[in-house]
Amino acid sequence: MDRPPRPVVAFLLFAGLLLLACDPVEVDEPSTTAAPVAASSSAADPSDAVIATDFALGVEYMELGLAEVYAATGVQWAKTRLEAFAWGVNEPAPPAGGVHDYDWSLTDALIGEYQRAGITQIQSYLNPASSWGSENVRGAVHGDVMPKDEFLGDFGDWVAALIERYDGDGRDDMPGLIAPVDRWVIGGEWTGFWGSEDVEDYIRLLEVAADAARAASETVVIGTIPFMLIDVFHGNEPSGDEIATRLVDPPRCCRNATAGILAILDRPELFDEVSVHSLGDYTELRPLIDWFRARMAERGYDRPVLIDDAFPMSGLANFELLPGTGWPSVYPVDQQSREDVLSLLVSAAREDRADSEEAIAWVREQAAIGLVRKAVTAYGEGYAGIQLGNLEDWMLDQGAGLREAQVNVIGAATMMGMIDVTHRSGYQVDDPRTPGAPRPAYHTLALLIEKIGAFGYDEVEPVGGLTGPRGYRFERGGVPIWVLWHEAGLVMPGEPAPMIEFEILPPDHFSTYLVTAAITEAGQTEPVTTVGELSADGSLTAQLSPVPVFVELAR
Repeated sequence: MDRPPRPVVAFLLFAGLLLLACDPVEVDEPSTTAAPVAASSSAADPSDAVIATDFALGVEYMELGLAEVYAATGVQWAKTRLEAFAWGVNEPAPPAGGVHDYDWSLTDALIGEYQRAGITQIQSYLNPASSWGSENVRGAVHGDVMPKDEFLGDFGDWVAALIERYDGDGRDDMPGLIAPVDRWVIGGEWTGFWGSEDVEDYIRLLEVAADAARAASETVVIGTIPFMLIDVFHGNEPSGDEIATRLVDPPRCCRNATAGILAILDRPELFDEVSVHSLGDYTELRPLIDWFRARMAERGYDRPVLIDDAFPMSGLANFELLPGTGWPSVYPVDQQSREDVLSLLVSAAREDRADSEEAIAWVREQAAIGLVRKAVTAYGEGYAGIQLGNLEDWMLDQGAGLREAQVNVIGAATMMGMIDVTHRSGYQVDDPRTPGAPRPAYHTLALLIEKIGAFGYDEVEPVGGLTGPRGYRFERGGVPIWVLWHEAGLVMPGEPAPMIEFEILPPDHFSTYLVTAAITEAGQTEPVTTVGELSADGSLTAQLSPVPVFVELAR
């Protein structure tokens, strides 16, 4: 989901004023007999970062001022923000006498900051929004962003100039460019962010963009407009019949037509990979990629599928402030738990209720849990990569009532930031941020990269079924590592963590095991690893809760 642009923020402010009493602005242990031992630091020095592989494990959306703190996790990929890489940002006025006057200051600043920090692999939006060149733009991303017929050629010129500036071929490159920017996603989500809702318009745009980009660079990788199907594949792997029912047009909510997706997939010569957004639970990932692979196979081709936007958790419970503004309840939230989850999210957003501290802790725990589950599932199921959000909260600062209004529109999406962040003046794309205290998801990202971040495994095998023990077994050079958890559905604050046993039979030449849990508690900065000896028959029994664990072996 592309982050709410300024017009949406304005709407939220207005809705909050209408519907809520606004407050004054605020100032700002596993079951085992083995003894726990502290693991090494999870915050890696960027100079010791893992080697990047073909799997694009990254973070989103890039904001000024946050590069160094995220580079310290060892992550080497990042995704740009939709508003920053917009036609109208680089070319605020139409060409005069056929001469273009481009302003690269913001895009240079973002790419330069992140690459200098060590995040050298960048995937970017290519956003056609322009106040003068698009049909009917409302803000930086909303409205009908299709270029007007008379300016379609100018749009193509901008695409060529943009690709050329960052392709690293030594010609007309950005000064100080460290690595080429090759991956470009054409358009901003197959929802209201593509305002025309006209697939023929999008295909015409893609034709122009693909021709211009490929003429500018031999290494460019073109991604489709990101497809978001949050209402289709949720429910912990629904049946094929249920998926078919949900795909019938018109969509129930949140997205443009299924027929439009299929029409875009009918034109594989125009793109190199399929972009998808994953805003629900990790359990949607397997049926999602299976569906796209099947549709491509029907058309006689195959393309990588990249998750270029991922919320770590789901929890999109809300109510409709105005007709048509609501999101569905998606797994693990259902109609029975929706009100309870929404109440939790509101308490966390307001920060002034008796249970706010507990609610905030729960949200941040779920974000850390979901981050691991989504990343390893994406790799295990064969996606080309995953860009994990969010670098910061999308939470308004102007009072508890307004934050409550925002939660009621986009649910947990407002508070998935991995660190605390302060803003000098707001959420403008060119407003530098000041990083604050890391949250559990940040430390868990560093742990994930420390344990399996290089990926590139020889073997990957799914573990378990839809419920109970679940995860993946990775193996490189004969050495396995498991990432496991107990899939038990929604666990609310105050409920005991459901536990389950899972037996592992490692290869013969190992004698010791190490189990490291993801970091989920506020204030915890280092993971805890439990060390034990394999049993007499060479097996180990892992005690699994919903919190993912990394199971390693030693001789």
